[in-house]
Amino acid sequence: REFRRVLFRSLMRRVTGANKVAQFTALLRTRLAGRGYRLLYTWSRDGRSHASFHQRCDNQVRAIAKAFSVHLVTLQAGAELIIVRSTNGFTFGGYAAAAWNNGGGGYIAAAGSFLFWVENPQGRAPGCLDCVNPAQALYSGYNSAYGPYFYGGGNSLYLCYSNSPASSYAQPTPGYPDTTGLGAALFTGAKQFTPEDYEVWAAT
Repeated sequence: REFRRVLFRSLMRRVTGANKVAQFTALLRTRLAGRGYRLLYTWSRDGRSHASFHQRCDNQVRAIAKAFSVHLVTLQAGAELIIVRSTNGFTFGGYAAAAWNNGGGGYIAAAGSFLFWVENPQGRAPGCLDCVNPAQALYSGYNSAYGPYFYGGGNSLYLCYSNSPASSYAQPTPGYPDTTGLGAALFTGAKQFTPEDYEVWAAT
């Protein structure tokens, strides 16, 4: 019940049809049972820049560990749930099973990461694409040109390159393989999209 209240305070409140949210809630409960959630960053509220994202969301594990008597039993440090709403009205995102950092550059190993959709162009029930290349699950850029970036062998979920909203991508890739047969149309109808907003939640 508490988890569903969290979702309805998030961008999920924009989803048309409570049944979709209920289905997604049930799906995440099977994957992230017992997690608590704390809002770290909202793109429209906290600054539409990657610098703002990194300031609020990078290397969260120690701050979270001090604030809570953490139950990170199977999670890697700094797990975060990202919820995205596109300008053409679809809701989707990703679960990053490790912390981002800025300036390190390179891949971030994060076994257990996945992408998800709640409301998509084809009206499918909510579902997930699991990462099968955990060594390259996420990517950390060398500078603030990079924000949230699920890699897996391609631009799986990539938000606002160089702070340009139109340079955003969501699609199945070899590391997050397609299980639907919809390919690049799965999340927003095309691989490239523009976000209306997105949120980052600590999942502890």
